[in-house]
Amino acid sequence: MDEINWHVASAVALLAINLRYIAYCHRLWERHFKNRVHRSHPTSPSNGGRPSVTPEERKLQAVATSTRRPSIVAAVTDRRLGGQSLAARRPPSPPHLKDRSVRRATIVSPRPGAKRIFDRAYESAAEMLYDPAPAEKRRLCTETQGTLDMDHVHVPFVDFLWGMYFLAPNGVVLWATGIAVLKVKKLLRRLGLWRAAAYDPDALIAELLLESFQAMHYTCQRVTDDGRRLANFSFTRFPYLEHGVFKVSCLFTVCVDLDRRRFVKATLSDEALSAREALILVYFNAITADHVKIHAFSNWAANIEQQEDPFLYRMSLISIMYNFFGHSLFPKICGAWESLGVCEHSLADVRKVFRHGVREGVSSHAQVGELAQDSNIVSFVIKVRNKFLNAFQRHRDDFLGIDGEALFVGTVVHSLDHQVLEWLLPDPLWMEPETLPKRFRAMAEVSRLVRVGFVPEPPLQLFRKRMRDAPGPFYRTVYAHAARIDKRLADHMDACIAK
Repeated sequence: MDEINWHVASAVALLAINLRYIAYCHRLWERHFKNRVHRSHPTSPSNGGRPSVTPEERKLQAVATSTRRPSIVAAVTDRRLGGQSLAARRPPSPPHLKDRSVRRATIVSPRPGAKRIFDRAYESAAEMLYDPAPAEKRRLCTETQGTLDMDHVHVPFVDFLWGMYFLAPNGVVLWATGIAVLKVKKLLRRLGLWRAAAYDPDALIAELLLESFQAMHYTCQRVTDDGRRLANFSFTRFPYLEHGVFKVSCLFTVCVDLDRRRFVKATLSDEALSAREALILVYFNAITADHVKIHAFSNWAANIEQQEDPFLYRMSLISIMYNFFGHSLFPKICGAWESLGVCEHSLADVRKVFRHGVREGVSSHAQVGELAQDSNIVSFVIKVRNKFLNAFQRHRDDFLGIDGEALFVGTVVHSLDHQVLEWLLPDPLWMEPETLPKRFRAMAEVSRLVRVGFVPEPPLQLFRKRMRDAPGPFYRTVYAHAARIDKRLADHMDACIAK
């Protein structure tokens, strides 16, 4: 009898905990999702085509006219570190596409036998999300959206609850265990029982710029008199934290020796930086302002208004939920860390960095192809992108309401961005706030916490997400091609945003 009573009490307690959790999830959904609209609604930020890239000349001109410092104007107009003007160079041709229409939002028609109505008059103008009945036609508008938006797509409560059960706990386990291990390592190092692996900041920042998606900030290169090839990376309107306070520098530049793969010099506005300082700035930008752009683009690759493809539905839902976690919940997590003493610096302005990154959009980066011979990740992405977009064109009927370029960014680019940032910084203790000027320590701290708690793979995810395991000929074609180029990278390509 006592054993039965114990089981009954345990079941009642478990039920009560779940009911309270469901009630909490419902309040969260009402606060963040209830008043949102689907992508098919005219007021949705992703109702139109994805925003176009911003010509870098426009940003450079804005920087040059917004400052009176001669050194910055010279760096912008003359590319003093790179040796040539961007406007004077002719960017390399984009990868060959068998069908040029894949560059635009793909217009799709229904598969044969599909039970939905398709108005052929819209075929050359807008994408269809789905058409269950003539009176309920749902289409995307023809206009290109002006700005990105990371977190805005509506999700029904039942799907939101699924995400809170099967996605959120995995993330909590990851950052809780990651931070706990980090704290133990820091304690052991303080006691002299643990020694961080040695590293060379001059070499590490070069690898970070060449072998991560920070390579998109490459502008030009020149050959010195002694035969060295120097590459310049420029970040216009660069957001960062100074003493934990949000700041924007008109120009941040880094120069790297391509042959020796080592740091040469860097400047923030017109102030010279050391390799350690530049490393923190680049890594912080990779995990904040640049990474949120990828998340924002993925909204144009999500369609939960169709019910015909369960896998696409689930991948779309997961991407939308992780956009919500990153945009709406991560700043609150930073506040909780501060309250619990996990971090020593205020991270409240991280949200402002996110907003700035999304608002700035993506600059044109066609010239990054010049790094293909020096960067494995650049070479891989260029080759896979070409195959990806051509395969998408062939199978576009299977991806209603999906933009091919946005799908590439939200799958291949996002998953590899996480993976290479983990590989390039194997020991988070390399991000040592104590070795930096006080004004940069908040960025080092948040970079270290994100590296252990959000960059790695969440544990125990109970769903298929790898492109190698995804159903359908499109995913198989893309993975097979990528695996022939670099299987290690191909094996880490996801079919959605799942980190």
